Amino acid sequence: QTVTTSNSQHVTRFRQSTLERCRGTAWKSDFTVSDSNVATLELPLLSSADAALSIASNGALTSVTAEVLTAVASTLTVHDNAELADLQMPLLTSVDALLITQNPKLPGCLADAVGDGIAGNAQKTIQNTLDGCTCSEEPPLEATCP
Repeated sequence: QTVTTSNSQHVTRFRQSTLERCRGTAWKSDFTVSDSNVATLELPLLSSADAALSIASNGALTSVTAEVLTAVASTLTVHDNAELADLQMPLLTSVDALLITQNPKLPGCLADAVGDGIAGNAQKTIQNTLDGCTCSEEPPLEATCP
């Protein structure tokens, strides 16, 4: 089974309330949301993924929430989402690689919070986010920007 949304101009909210685990052996490809009109991406039950998760090039996307996600066995990519202003992954502690890049409206403190939660020697790249913001201490994190 594959979960992919690409060029989905009519989908504005994607809430996958039954997806609990992505397994590389069961899923023929990675979990990808790209080139879509999705404004809100919610994965409230997703706790782990044995494949890559990619959220990229979504022009209308403003919010991504995965409250119980703890591990991604491959790469977690959040890239080139022009309107993304909120990213909540408070329990994420394990990824192979983390790429949060080219999200100009995403407060840097929210991106850093995701990266700071990851243990070990995972490759982490966080760049081109909104500078000068401060975040609250407790999840869900809220950013205050100048």
